[in-house]
Amino acid sequence: MLLVIGKEHLGWWVIYPENSAIQLQRKADYQNNLRAKYITCVMHTEKGDVVTGDSNGTVYVWGYGCNLVTNLIKHAHDCPLLSLLLVRGTLLTAGRDGVIHGWRWGKNMDHMATLMVPAIEGGVRTILLHGNQLLLGTTANSIMSAALAGAALRNPLSGVRVDKEYVTQGHSDDVQGICTIYDSPKAGHIVTAGWDGSVCAYDTDKRKPVWKWNFKDVRISCIDINKDATLLATGSSDGQVGQFSIQEDIQDGIFLTEICSVSVGINQLTTVKLSPDGLRIVAGDVKGGLHIVAQAETEEDGLQWQLVATCKGHKGSVTGLDWSETKHKNTFIVRSSSSSTELCFWHGETCTRHDNDMLLRNMQWTSNQCKLGFFISGIWHSKQAQDADITAVDVNPKKTVVAMGDSHGYISMFRYPCTKKGVYCHVDKTPHACVHDLRFTSTRMLTVGDLGVVQWHAT
Repeated sequence: MLLVIGKEHLGWWVIYPENSAIQLQRKADYQNNLRAKYITCVMHTEKGDVVTGDSNGTVYVWGYGCNLVTNLIKHAHDCPLLSLLLVRGTLLTAGRDGVIHGWRWGKNMDHMATLMVPAIEGGVRTILLHGNQLLLGTTANSIMSAALAGAALRNPLSGVRVDKEYVTQGHSDDVQGICTIYDSPKAGHIVTAGWDGSVCAYDTDKRKPVWKWNFKDVRISCIDINKDATLLATGSSDGQVGQFSIQEDIQDGIFLTEICSVSVGINQLTTVKLSPDGLRIVAGDVKGGLHIVAQAETEEDGLQWQLVATCKGHKGSVTGLDWSETKHKNTFIVRSSSSSTELCFWHGETCTRHDNDMLLRNMQWTSNQCKLGFFISGIWHSKQAQDADITAVDVNPKKTVVAMGDSHGYISMFRYPCTKKGVYCHVDKTPHACVHDLRFTSTRMLTVGDLGVVQWHAT
């Protein structure tokens, strides 16, 4: 017997293996009950009863061997049901509202308890029992857990709360940006951001999620964090630059407090970088513009964060940005690369072109995200660079390896510096259709793309 659910359909089908055929035996008979437009979840009890949840938020019980409703919970949720589970005589129902209800299994189906996941996680897509732990999969691609009450209690949800520590966490849309933390007690942590507006922090050494924050109705396209992990900068698809302070509370966890939100145009931002002193932010967009955001005096409000300069000179989309480690004549230098294979240098305050070749030749940089440069010129002669677009570049902290990600989802590892044609490289295929970005930690490399973050052990 095969049970099939779908749009306005709940049917029992008989399987004939000898003929490799199936035949519909009976359909659900709702009688006078409300017929659901979509059957969204189903389960069987140990006695063979069928339990269904639908898009109206109603639970129907279909007795063993028949197609009639024998019991129901009308509007158990004010939204579509997504998962059902029977635990110790209690039916657990989960929905898109992020709530899990417990119902005493029986004639009356009395409501017993409620369990909620954080609003940031959206709905509960699936629930599963593992030992005494209730695992909760959310529509925001996270897995949470809750320890059920002891077997001596009639209600397994009695006094139960969702654990603050995630089993794992993720994004529900394309992951666009990643940054790493080096010089702080949080060394080895990474922060990712994506189109879903979520910012997720992970400990790559322990392979555990650390915290998660969601910006409502914001599509984050790039991200950066300072060395001591106290400031976070974001760039969005609609040209908005944001800066946030990261504050940690022992009991309540992480809080992100907005310092500024400045519109620098209408074009999507491709990369964003905080200056070494945290007083300036530079962002590049898909039209080749560079925008510097800093504090400046205004007549009405005094000192305010605003757009102070715009650099124009690239013919293609900005693909990488780096700040100099030290100042030259009281200002940091910015270098930028573009999709038109251009490498430019800019005055960090006035946004004018910087052409002092002797100075720039020995300049040290805080990062290595520009796709062009003398010390990585050899990667452009590789087969991978000829067959696809270079989408991401980074150099490991020891400056011995340079990694390249491309638009076909491959990563290539070269010895650094890489200045010659025909040098050997190690190539791997990632699960991503396109590598949006990559970063090194002290011992690992991380790639992002599509919905995932992949961790690689660098040897």
